[in-house]
This record gives sequence, structure tokens and C-alpha cells, in this order.
Amino acid sequence: MDGREIFLLVVRWLHGLAAVAWIGGSLFAFVLLRGQGESPSTSLRQAIRHAFRQMLAPITAILALTGIVLTFERLTSPVASVPYVVVLALKVLIGLGMFVLARRWWRVAPSTQASTPVPRILAGLRGGTLLLLMGIVVYLLADLLKVLAEQALRGR
Repeated sequence: MDGREIFLLVVRWLHGLAAVAWIGGSLFAFVLLRGQGESPSTSLRQAIRHAFRQMLAPITAILALTGIVLTFERLTSPVASVPYVVVLALKVLIGLGMFVLARRWWRVAPSTQASTPVPRILAGLRGGTLLLLMGIVVYLLADLLKVLAEQALRGR
């Protein structure tokens, strides 16, 4: 392994760790705050929200910086087919949406009161739930990118 390959390995590792922390933190908050039985107290909800908010800034910075490096690395390699670029663009757009949503949602507690079915469904999909679902989709797209890259390297 040369220096470039080691650098890219470290960048991929940091990107993966940050993604796991983001999705894991979102899943933890989702399960804890929406779990069965007695609802957590307001102070516990605020403590969880505060802890995750403190984690978001460094995680977002790591994801953004490593994502930029990995995007340029892939776009300048032979694996950058049209399907690869389309999936990568979708992943980046959803990721940016996650950053915006997380910044808004973790600042203010979402309202869960809704009187009609459609607003109730939308209320359930915003904030932490939507953030978690978007993270899972981004993770799936990352795996799809890996498959597309491997196919391109095999010459398919």
C-alpha cells in the first residue's frame, strides 16, 4: 500500500464511523423516545436531544469532509459510470437534506399533535423518524455504490 491508498483507507474508515455514529445515534434516540411502555420524562428527552446535538457538529464535519474527498476520488476513477454518478448524486442530496433536517429538528422539539390522519402521518415522519429513515436510505445507497464500483472494475 502506498501513501495515497492508506490516506483513502483512513478517509473511508472515518466516513463509515461517522455514518454509523449518526445512524446509531438516531436509532438509539428513536427507540428510546418511542419505545413501549412509559414515555421518558421531559428531562430525559432533553438530555438525549442535548447529547445528540453535541455529537452532530463533529459528525457532520467528518461526513462532509470525508464525503468530499471520497466523491472526488470516485468521480476521477474508472468506476464513475452514469448509474454510479446518478446514485452518488442522490446519496449526496439526501445526505445534505439530513444535515439541514438535523440542524432544524434537534434545535426544537417537534410537535406530535395533529388532528387529521395526513398531518398525523407527516408529524410522525418528520424529525427523528425521517432523519433515521433518510440515514438508512443513504446507507443502502452507499452499498449500491460499492456494487456499481465493483461491477465497473470487473468490466461489466
